[in-house]
Amino acid sequence: SQAAILVAARYPFQREAARRLGASDVLDGDVTTEVVRRTGAALRKPLIGRPVIVGGVDMTFECAGSDR
Repeated sequence: SQAAILVAARYPFQREAARRLGASDVLDGDVTTEVVRRTGAALRKPLIGRPVIVGGVDMTFECAGSDR
């Protein structure tokens, strides 16, 4: 079976590039809710900080950066 590749993209050029490079689906807007809904992950809310996604995917690549 083929792996599903979900990409979270903020800008239109990022969404276009993700689709062109083979993403199964490109998410924008409330990415946390969409990942939980699409993967069956659990959403946990710690006492301090932002909600955390637990489970749902086999691998995650965080690829944010800047030109600095």
